[in-house]
Amino acid sequence: MRRRRAKIATLENLKKLLRTRGLTQAWLARSLGVNDVTVSRWVTGHRRADLQTLRSIATLLRCEIEEITGGIDILTDEERRVLAAFRNIPDDKREALWTVIRALTDDSAPSTSAVKKPVDKP
Repeated sequence: MRRRRAKIATLENLKKLLRTRGLTQAWLARSLGVNDVTVSRWVTGHRRADLQTLRSIATLLRCEIEEITGGIDILTDEERRVLAAFRNIPDDKREALWTVIRALTDDSAPSTSAVKKPVDKP
């Protein structure tokens, strides 16, 4: 069974971040492998991005998610505790954790290669 990812955040500052870096919405769309209209809808607030997309955008723009969302805190206290614990797990032990997560959720673990290589600026 495929689960839909929750749409969780508005991207209040995305347009400004792109502009200050000399990038375009079209560049971001190509880099993420999405349609230009999707990025436009994020910028205008007509659509919300999921957490994985926010991570990808933050990686591409070399910034924190909070910079994109305008400081909106998108994690619950419990999620922050889980994230802090995960960050303390050595890389060589993380695969064991993913095995447990897959078993508990009957879902595949997110790929560490989920972020596509950035497309060169136009």
